[in-house]
Amino acid sequence: MLKPRKKIKKQELKEDKLVLTYYKAREFVEKNRKILSYVLTGIIILVAGVIIYRNNVKAENERAEVLFSRIITYYDNGDYKTAIDGIPQRNIQGLKYIVENYGGTDAGEIATYYLANAYFMLGDYDNALKYFKKYDGNDKLLLSASLAGIASVYEIKGEYKKAGEYFEKASQKFK
Repeated sequence: MLKPRKKIKKQELKEDKLVLTYYKAREFVEKNRKILSYVLTGIIILVAGVIIYRNNVKAENERAEVLFSRIITYYDNGDYKTAIDGIPQRNIQGLKYIVENYGGTDAGEIATYYLANAYFMLGDYDNALKYFKKYDGNDKLLLSASLAGIASVYEIKGEYKKAGEYFEKASQKFK
């Protein structure tokens, strides 16, 4: 036969921590609903902004790569003036345009080095120095080559001490 059920008194009940935590959290949310909605909205806007920014940077880099690929053949063929200025009539933008409009992208940084070198090859050492110094890319080889370019400009200008310092920096960067 069944035993009669024992009645449990309130004092004998154990506290359920999960249930207590749930009710405390619910109470906190109800008290701070307005603040929490602002914080959540802010986080959503921040995440959306980061996603949009990354997509924009990627698109800008792709545009710069396309422009760079259209002009690099002129550089490779030794037509440095055309490589710098481009051919606007044929909608081919030059290295200078790429650097001015896409300088913050990876392709823009590479174009900066090529622009400096094109000026160097044409004997425009002041502009070459300006763009060699402007190069700020992540590629160690191009960074080293850019420092060597600065050194070469100083060497041509007769500033041998500065040239030596930059040749030393170039050798240290690419180890």
